[in-house]
Parts: sequence; structure tokens; C-alpha cells
Amino acid sequence: MSDVTAAIISKLTALEARLAALEQRETTPLSGIEAALTMTGPLAFGAGSAASPALHVVGDTNTGIWQSAADNLDIATGGTNRVNISSTGLAVTGAVTASTRVGIGGGSSPSYALHIANSDTLKMSLNHTATTSTRALAVNRRNSSDNGVLEWHQEFSTGDAPTWNFVRVNRPDGSGAAFLTAVQIGWSGNIWIADDCSAKSFTDRTPYPDKATAMASVRSMRRKGKAGLDHAALHSYVKAKAGDGRDLSATVSAQNVVIQDLLERLEKLEAPNAKEKTL
Repeated sequence: MSDVTAAIISKLTALEARLAALEQRETTPLSGIEAALTMTGPLAFGAGSAASPALHVVGDTNTGIWQSAADNLDIATGGTNRVNISSTGLAVTGAVTASTRVGIGGGSSPSYALHIANSDTLKMSLNHTATTSTRALAVNRRNSSDNGVLEWHQEFSTGDAPTWNFVRVNRPDGSGAAFLTAVQIGWSGNIWIADDCSAKSFTDRTPYPDKATAMASVRSMRRKGKAGLDHAALHSYVKAKAGDGRDLSATVSAQNVVIQDLLERLEKLEAPNAKEKTL
């Protein structure tokens, strides 16, 4: 074999070895990268699944990034999908823990632990479809001296008089004619309740009226057909301070003054008879 032939065979052998190495790279994934990898184009890989994400850490094949559907990006941990990012927003499965503050529509520097501030009419909605034994909102006690405090704080400007309404739906399925206000708390502290109110006791701080006011107040309470009490005829002392109604505490005070006056007059009338019986 001539030297030329031997040289050609040597070159062909080297080319075959290099070709085999290239073919091996095409069929075998990289087992590791010793230096930084810089890419100028896209990196495409399969969608994967929650149990086997397409992009995962070596040795932890059920935790990583995958795609549940077109235009979605998902993150799975331990084979369970925890985060889904889509064109409609972000969905998280499981507890969310924040070490500082969380702001929703409140800018990059929220003022409170949970700060919700946006221009929508409805700021926050708590909705659940569980049984009646569960609660949509539960306030637990913070310590022994501050038990179950639920505080509603509203910043306002001069002249504002906000009212807080607690609204219920007419029927459990929400098919009622309208939303009904069950409880209303006025700016001045007045509380309005739509239906019966039951309590172990009520404490009022209504001052006692003079006799003339009490008499006029009691006389002003009269029936109006079958509709009940004639609220328009009520004396200002017993008329509700807001809305169409009667001030129950003032009514009780006025009636007490009238009853006391009647008792005093009755005792005076009975006094001569008592003296005659003793003679």
C-alpha cells in the first residue's frame, strides 16, 4: 500500500470518528455543562406534565416547569401543579405565604399586610360553596385582651358620611328580587336592623324627658289604620333620629314618666281612703 493510500485511509478514519462523535451528540442529551451557556435563539422542549415537568433539576424529576395547555406556563412541585400562569392571570394551588406585605392594585409599596386598592366598585369578594358549617370569613382572637376584633376603617374627607351595609341575598341560590340590607351602621353610630333583633339585654342611655314632653310623646303614639303606628304623628322626642321609625328607648323613658305621674296621682287619691279605714 502506497504512502498516499495510507494517508487517505488515515484521513477517512479520522473523519469517521468525528462524524460518530457528532451523531452521538445529536442523540444523547448533554449530561452537564462545565461553563456558562449563551444562546442567541429560542430553546424549545416538550410540554411535559406535572408528574414529569419538561424542565427540571437533575435528580428531582417531578419538580419543575411545564405547559398544561397552549399559552400557559405551569410550575409543579412533587408531581402536583402549584402555579398556573395564563392570559387570564395567575392561579395558585395551596397556601400562599408572604414574609412582608402583599399589595393588590395598591402599587409597589403596600401599606398593610394585605392591601387591596383599585378603582373597581367591588374591592374584594369572599365566595365559597361549602356547607353552612364553614365560614367565608373568620376572625380569630389575637390575644386574651383583644378577642376577635373585626375593625372596618375607612379614610374619608371633610363632609363625607359613609354608611356600612351588611347585605344578604333574598334566597340561598341568589335568585331573589334584590339584595336586602340586613344590617346598616350609620356614620354617627346608629345601627339599623331589617328584621327581629334578639339579645340577652339592651342598655340605653336615653335621658328622661320632662313631664310635659313625656305626656305629649305618649299622646302622639296612635294607630294608623291597619298599617300600625302613625310615624308621621310622633312627637320629635320619640321619633327616630334617622329614617321612618320610633325611638324605642325614648318611648320607654316617656312611658315611664307618664306611669310614674299616674302612680303619684293615684296614691294621692287613695290616701284619704286609707286614713278613713284606719279611723
